[in-house]
Amino acid sequence: DGVVMVTYLQQALKKRQPQTRAELHDCILEAGSRRVRPLLMTTVTTIVALLPVMWATSTGSEVMQPMAVPILGGMVLELLSLFAVPVVYSYIERLPD
Repeated sequence: DGVVMVTYLQQALKKRQPQTRAELHDCILEAGSRRVRPLLMTTVTTIVALLPVMWATSTGSEVMQPMAVPILGGMVLELLSLFAVPVVYSYIERLPD
């Protein structure tokens, strides 16, 4: 999801070509807000799909639960990266005032 976000940010910057820091922030805010919903939807569906695996007590659950824990943890951390990537990208691509 971070790669998708950065790719979309790069495309938006190439299209609008901001000249000032304010224009850069506006461009990143617009591009980032357009990608949050689709990326959030994929992350939430993965989390929801893993919840039954975590709560299962049937045969095979003792094998599936240890495999689902890191995936679930990664998806929860993904929610943080959805908002951190545009901030870090803004810092890296900063322009003079």
